[in-house]
Parts: sequence; C-alpha cells; structure tokens
Amino acid sequence: MGKSRTKRFKRPQFSPTGDCQAEAVAAANGTEGEEDDGPAAELLEKLQHPSAEMRECACAGLARLVQQRPALPGLARRDAVRRLGPLLLDPSLAVRETAAGALRNLSACGGFEVCDDMVTKDIMTPLVALLKECSAGLDSNEMSPQEKKDQNRNSIENIANEAMNVLWNIW
Repeated sequence: MGKSRTKRFKRPQFSPTGDCQAEAVAAANGTEGEEDDGPAAELLEKLQHPSAEMRECACAGLARLVQQRPALPGLARRDAVRRLGPLLLDPSLAVRETAAGALRNLSACGGFEVCDDMVTKDIMTPLVALLKECSAGLDSNEMSPQEKKDQNRNSIENIANEAMNVLWNIW
C-alpha cells in the first residue's frame, strides 16, 4: 500500500490592519453568524489547571487566539478577562508573563469596546498589584548574586513590560 499524507489546515495569519482571512471565508460560506469557540473554551478551562506549564501554555494559546477577530466574541462571552486577571499574580513568573501577554494582545486587537470591558471587569486591581510586585522585585534583586539576579531580573522586566503595555492599551 502507498503512503498517504495527512491534510494540514492552515490557520489564518494575523494582519495588523485588522483584515482577517477567516472573516472573508466565513462570509463566502454563509457561516458568518455561527461562532465556534471550542478552542477558546478548552484554553479557558486549562487556565485553572494545577500545573504551571499547562497554565502557561493555555495563556500562550489565548494570546495567539485573540489575534483572530472571530474569536473575540466567544472570549468575551466566556469571561476571558476575569479568568486571566488572577493569573497576573500566579506564583510562576512564566505564567504571569504569558497572562500579561494574552491581556496585551486582547487589549490591542479588541479595540475600544474590549478595553472598556477590561476596565469594567476590574483588570486594574491585579494589574496594579503586579506592577507593585515587579517594582519591589527589581529593587530587592539588587542584593542577590549576579547570575540569579540577571535571570530573575530579566523575567521580572519582561513581566513589567507586558503589564505596562496592557496599561497603555486600556488607558
């Protein structure tokens, strides 16, 4: 028997101008009003997983998913902001960074309505707490050994950078 190749479906590429290829395909197929938020639901459930790696992976998946305009209503309906907010104060620095990145992408791609919704759903409380912790962490790391300081400081700086981007977007 011969070998068969599996067909791979290509995900629509993110466009900074807001044009989404998936919207054009949905309009052509007549499925414009149908919303399939299966991946969003699965990723949002994984945010509560006990493993930090799973939470980080779910945040990274959401960061990529929010760049697709058709996914935004499903994420809003499932309270993505309220589920991502507490992860800004997660014990794992990697989870904090990817959660802040997902919120940054959500605020950048979602427009004014999404940013207003983020403020309404009280994203400012964990965001301000995160920035205070980053500030304290950067100050306290000045006394630690050099190699640990550099590694920890870089991740804290990355988290602070992501958090500041979220703050600028929703301001």
